[in-house]
Formats: sequence, C-alpha cells, structure tokens
Amino acid sequence: TSAAAAAAADVAADDVARVLSASGGEADDACDSAFPEDCEAAALALRQLRGIRRHSGDADDDSSTTGTPGALKTSSVWTPWSEDLGRPSTAPLYTFYMYRAVSDEIYDPVNVNAANLPGVLWYLHHEVVVQYPRKFKITGIDRFKVQMRATEALVKKGMHFGPRMAMDLGQATGPFVCGRQNNSQGYSEPSFCDGPFDSAKEFDIIASNGKPYGLPFEYGRYGFNVGCNNLGEYPFPMYDVYYPKAVWYTLPG
Repeated sequence: TSAAAAAAADVAADDVARVLSASGGEADDACDSAFPEDCEAAALALRQLRGIRRHSGDADDDSSTTGTPGALKTSSVWTPWSEDLGRPSTAPLYTFYMYRAVSDEIYDPVNVNAANLPGVLWYLHHEVVVQYPRKFKITGIDRFKVQMRATEALVKKGMHFGPRMAMDLGQATGPFVCGRQNNSQGYSEPSFCDGPFDSAKEFDIIASNGKPYGLPFEYGRYGFNVGCNNLGEYPFPMYDVYYPKAVWYTLPG
C-alpha cells in the first residue's frame, strides 16, 4: 500500500488517500518524480488559500455567490480543521513549468486545470483539434513557471500533491468524496460524486472524531493543495495514452 494508506487510520475517511494517491507504493506520489530539483525564483507563485465557508448569517444552502444550490461562499472567517493547516509547511519548494491550452481571452491561471507538456499535447490532440470550430476556441499554449509547496497535512501523508479535480468555469467539479459504500468484498470504502460539491453531503463524510470538515473532504482535510494525476490513472483518463509521463494539474486559488 502507499504511504498515504499506511497513515490512514487516524481518520476513517482518510483511506481516500489510498484511492487518490499516485504513489505506486513509494513514499512520495508519482507526480513528484518528474520535477527538477532546482528551486530558482519563479515568475508565478501559487498562493495557498486559507479556506472558504458559508457565511454565518446564511439561512440555508440555496443561495450563494455562484448561484449554485449548496455552493460554498467565501468568508474572511475560517477555522482550520486541523492544526496542521494553520502551520507553515515544511515541504520542499518545487519550481517547474506548467502549460495551458488557451483561447484569445486573457485571465489569471486561478481555479483552472493545467498540464505538463505531454499532458497539454494529449489534450489538444484528443479534445481540441478533433472538431471544428476548435473546442473553447483554443488558439495557443501558455507556459507558466510555477513555485509550489505542499500543505503540512499532505506532507505528513508522504505526499506533495492532492487529487486532481476537474475545474469548470472556475469551479471544482470533482470527483469528490461524498460518502461511503461497501465494495464487492464487503469492506467499507469511499464513494465519489462528480459535479460541484453538494454541501448537503458534508455530514456523510464526518471524521471518526465527529468533527465536520466544513468543506469537501479533499480540501477540508488537506488544505487547498495543487492536485495532479498521471494520464492513464485515476481519475481520468483511465486508459493508456501515447504521451509518456503526461500529467494534469489542479490550481485552486
């Protein structure tokens, strides 16, 4: 099992790390292995959010800044689920390049998906140039020099990246942990839901200590981390791609 799975006993829902980690049995997740060792100054520093929660005055979940039922609102008041999320990270600083297929529209690389070079090329060949007009009016590729550091909660799992979420119109659309189910062997395991996180499911993923995460499990438990997945592995695509070491990322922010 991965390092994430080995430490999952502290919180029952933590075994999602075993499902989501790309560690392949090593101490660090597999996405880590592709990065250079240098930590030179970066043109773009990813800031780490300190959290989002509902306004305390909200009467119900049916109104939000996004207009989506059950969506979370930004607030200046946030209490970390664990002390680790309130501490400076001891993780190493990584400096590397990310790429995005873009249109002529200009906006910040925040709450979006990105990729390494093989990853963006696979996206172009698989989803963009196969149709006319091109998907999302893609006209080029932007390159960003990125600095990132894992949250302390992730470091303690032996990981530097969280799961990669799909980002649609600036909103994370999963897959999120949304409860638990029994597998074919009768063992309990996390169940996953696509689409924007439904806050009504928040109490289906309470930790064994009874303390709600206050957010989707992936962000409430581990902070707003940079997500990644190796193409050909969970969550998408779950089949072979002919671009070696292709990776996609999530940039929450």
